[in-house]
Amino acid sequence: MIKKNNKHSSHSVKALGRPAYDLLRMFKILIISKLYGYSDPEVETMLYGNLFYRRFFGLSAIDEEGKSP
Repeated sequence: MIKKNNKHSSHSVKALGRPAYDLLRMFKILIISKLYGYSDPEVETMLYGNLFYRRFFGLSAIDEEGKSP
């Protein structure tokens, strides 16, 4: 017989791994990248270097969110 491992049941899945990115923010990043033809590295550069984009994405001027992915 196969025993069910309760350690990874559906109730504890939320505690595993890194938290998901904000869906609306990711959608906005996708829209900007497609609209202006930015590659992923260019979007990342714009995100950290341009205050207009930071405000549009809902980040403050001093936020460090998203530096590590």
